[in-house]
Amino acid sequence: MAFSPFNEFTDFSATAVYEALYEELSADRRNRLRQAIKDENGEKELLSLSDSEFDAALHLTEIRGGAPVPTVTGILLEGKDEAVERFLPSAGIHVRVVSDFKTEIDEELGGTIPQMIDRMREIFLQNNGKGSARPEITDFSLESLDELLFNALIHRDYTMGVPTEILVDPEGVEIKSPGGLFNQASPEKLLYANSISRNPVLGRALRMLGFCTMNGNGIREIFYSALKYGRPEPDYSQSSEKQVSVFLHRIQPDLALSSLIEKVLSNGSRLSVTALRVLYQLRRTPLTAEEIAERLSLSSGGRLVVVLENLLSLKLAEFTEGGRYQIMWPAADDDI
Repeated sequence: MAFSPFNEFTDFSATAVYEALYEELSADRRNRLRQAIKDENGEKELLSLSDSEFDAALHLTEIRGGAPVPTVTGILLEGKDEAVERFLPSAGIHVRVVSDFKTEIDEELGGTIPQMIDRMREIFLQNNGKGSARPEITDFSLESLDELLFNALIHRDYTMGVPTEILVDPEGVEIKSPGGLFNQASPEKLLYANSISRNPVLGRALRMLGFCTMNGNGIREIFYSALKYGRPEPDYSQSSEKQVSVFLHRIQPDLALSSLIEKVLSNGSRLSVTALRVLYQLRRTPLTAEEIAERLSLSSGGRLVVVLENLLSLKLAEFTEGGRYQIMWPAADDDI
């Protein structure tokens, strides 16, 4: 067996790769990680460590028989191409960029996670259009795409023999990662589920390097980024027991709704992700609390009651005689 023993309750990213040699970690890729700490605002204390101390601090190695042995995280972050291909051949990304009638990009990305991240950032940047009405609002938040990408790579199941799949097309960005939603979460409840990683050692290393925050709010930030511009929230409905599928829509922002939200935020008021979800549902038609709860898979009490009361107090919504909530749009001549 190439790996130390593990089971479904074990952090696979922390396991030692018994058959790997310390020399199969790349000094150049270690230097890339050190540079990332400077570029991505990682933990600067790591920079003063020797190579062996650096690897140990990030759990890229484990001492076995008095000698350092690479871990799965070590291979994923510092491994030479041959080591990644030998021990984790399906850890890569298959990315396609498709226009209406042509496949523009069809690549199998391999190597380490930082290498794949660099290439995906290039692809996302090249395929992130600007709105015609408000050019400063791009199709996607690059921070959201980053968060989705890191979520896919941190939470995926590396024991499954398939790569992460990414499709960029005129409708949006779809990311499919092996392994179902972790911690018994469901697509409907994902936004409010406890954040537990399938690969916490890998996530911790990427956080220490500055690549991601791992603060447990990544999903909320992705939802918030879409909803504050009046766009649909990310769609996780196609997720299954064997894969997590998320689709981020490429759609023009709802300028009326986004301007209303922007005005409230600029005045120093705060809006929760749930409040933005409610406003998105109300943008076309008034709804009862029960109808809102059904659309958002929430209880009609508790959280939703607080959100609706807040929207009423901010004069973003009003309660109609018919028992429905509706958005209080400003008058046509008001400046929003």
